[in-house]
Amino acid sequence: IPIQIIVIDYHHWVHMGDWSFDPKAWPNVPAMMRELYDLDIRVMVSAWPFTANGSASFETMQLKTFVVDDSATGKPIGWPDGTCGGFCYLYDPTQDDARQYVWSRLKAGYYDYGIKIFWLDAAEPENINGTPENASFRDASFEQAGMIFPYYHSKTIHEGMMAEGEIDSLILTRSAWAGMQRWGAAVWSGDTHSDFGALQRSIAAGLNIQLSGIAWWTTDIGGYG
Repeated sequence: IPIQIIVIDYHHWVHMGDWSFDPKAWPNVPAMMRELYDLDIRVMVSAWPFTANGSASFETMQLKTFVVDDSATGKPIGWPDGTCGGFCYLYDPTQDDARQYVWSRLKAGYYDYGIKIFWLDAAEPENINGTPENASFRDASFEQAGMIFPYYHSKTIHEGMMAEGEIDSLILTRSAWAGMQRWGAAVWSGDTHSDFGALQRSIAAGLNIQLSGIAWWTTDIGGYG
């Protein structure tokens, strides 16, 4: 069976927010990419929107307030995502400087190796115990505008790709907001279950995505039991 794309899922890094490969598990990324290109295979990589304590981006994003903060204190707010592997922040993609910084990390960790397809998992953004109280972008609270997160998160990738001279981009994202098609975003249903109730909901979700003007939508094959 011909293979066009290999997807590299999460935990290929040392810390969430490194936005790069663990050198022990991936000792020669350039050689890997050359071999795959020779086979006419491209790579899609999973990039999450969090930075965990100890990661290459954590201190910079904290000091420059590129992360979602607590509107009551004005300080960065810890984000409750169980996948971070420790204390983490959620970056604020509504800030131009934050988007540019995150893209600089993605560029160094992936794009510069020839990886041009990004999978934006957990792009709702994911939280385990609900959105923290008083969570806020720089100019609006999550209560007011939290659902617009995936719009600006996708914009991070698209802007970065265009700045590198690309003429288009393809982004797979787990969540969406109206207008994201302009960033080359394809939306998928997220994790599904293998039952007819999930199938019924998927049909409604796909139709509503289309009615929102986003042409590219897909769903998981199989799903969880």
